[in-house]
Amino acid sequence: QTCALPIYSSYTGEAIHAEEMRVWVDTTAERIRGLGAKRILEIGCGTGLLLFRVAPACEHYHGTDISQTALDFLRTQIERVEPKLQNVTLERKAAHEFDRNQTRHQFDAVVVNSVIQYFPDVDYFIKVLEGAVEAVRPEGAVFVGDVRSLPLLETFHASVEAYRAEDRLTREQLWQRVQKGIRQEGELLIDPEFFTAVRQRWPQITHIEVQLKRGRAHNELTRFRYDVVLHVGKTEALKVDCAWLDWKKQCLTRKSLVEILEKTQPNMLGLTRVPNARLSSETAVLEWLK
Repeated sequence: QTCALPIYSSYTGEAIHAEEMRVWVDTTAERIRGLGAKRILEIGCGTGLLLFRVAPACEHYHGTDISQTALDFLRTQIERVEPKLQNVTLERKAAHEFDRNQTRHQFDAVVVNSVIQYFPDVDYFIKVLEGAVEAVRPEGAVFVGDVRSLPLLETFHASVEAYRAEDRLTREQLWQRVQKGIRQEGELLIDPEFFTAVRQRWPQITHIEVQLKRGRAHNELTRFRYDVVLHVGKTEALKVDCAWLDWKKQCLTRKSLVEILEKTQPNMLGLTRVPNARLSSETAVLEWLK
């Protein structure tokens, strides 16, 4: 068994429901296991929510964290687990601290999950990424999970303030609260385009996957955060050669898309500008405010 400090809802101030948190952790672990990595370095392992779900299938799982308290708790938990996780090692280190002689090309995957929002700035994040990319073997990957989306910053604060707003509040007053929330934002948010740009800095990154968070619950974790996989190595992603449809321009619906697939039966079909149903009401609120 593992436990962790709860994540509190920005809307209510209460802990996010336990079942929603379980899905959040399980789907993340599933994505990491899908990389097929046998040697994993996790930066910011905390109390082991991912470790206990991923490490049993690994040859070596090395967890680092800046908190000695978290590591002490994690060691106690590991000692109680049966069968014993003898393939796990732990070390107290800050996220940017890499011993180049010991970590260079030593891991199939480096995991940085749900921690970069606490980094001081993007320059620090780049320093962490540099060490992570160097630590990965050819054909390996860097998994950056639970990234807060910068392009959705306005939408997020509009959603939160609209939820909290009293009925008597005017639109102008609500907009002022949204702007205040943005000014007081204390966490690091990253534009997904940032990860495309880093390929210019590290050409060994051959292709990039940006993925929506899994889960049927519509909460701030599934709506405003995303996962990224940076594939490092010699093999580039296969070029996709297929027809592409623009969802908005061609006024597609799920029904019309099914009809197209049944009629044309393509081997592959690409779709762009597909609206995210999780954010439809939040987007409407922001448009109304503006």
